[in-house]
Amino acid sequence: MNEFRIRVKLLNELLQKKQEALSAILNICENEETVITNGAGGDNDRGLLRAMAEEKQSNINIVLESDEIFETTFSRIRDGFEQNAKENKEAVTSMKALISAVCDLDIKIRLKEEQNKKLLDEKNKRISSFIPKEKVAKLYAAGNSQKNHPRPEAGGKRHD
Repeated sequence: MNEFRIRVKLLNELLQKKQEALSAILNICENEETVITNGAGGDNDRGLLRAMAEEKQSNINIVLESDEIFETTFSRIRDGFEQNAKENKEAVTSMKALISAVCDLDIKIRLKEEQNKKLLDEKNKRISSFIPKEKVAKLYAAGNSQKNHPRPEAGGKRHD
């Protein structure tokens, strides 16, 4: 097997790894939508969303690492790519199909993330509308009074 074939095989493996990670991210986004739309918005939901965000970040790291290795590997065969691509048509065709699938997943993820953000914003607006204005004013006033008159540190003196 020549060097070009080996590198194209590696590129295909990296694209498959990226595709798997992106599929996992899309699945997480769909689960986030379920929690946002069906959840009550309490601590349990926030905990679930936080755990999902951590899992999503783990998969994002896989995508970024795969991209970095892909770029490095592709840069080594870029110059002779067109000539060698004709000789290795099957591997290159597979790579093109994977690139297309990866792009489709990326678009679906972006759309789902945008949709989830809108759903979450709407839910937060509904939740905040249930809090009486008087309570919000008291919380705001209490927060401002603490900012304007900080508590002295333990053992320290207050300097006004």
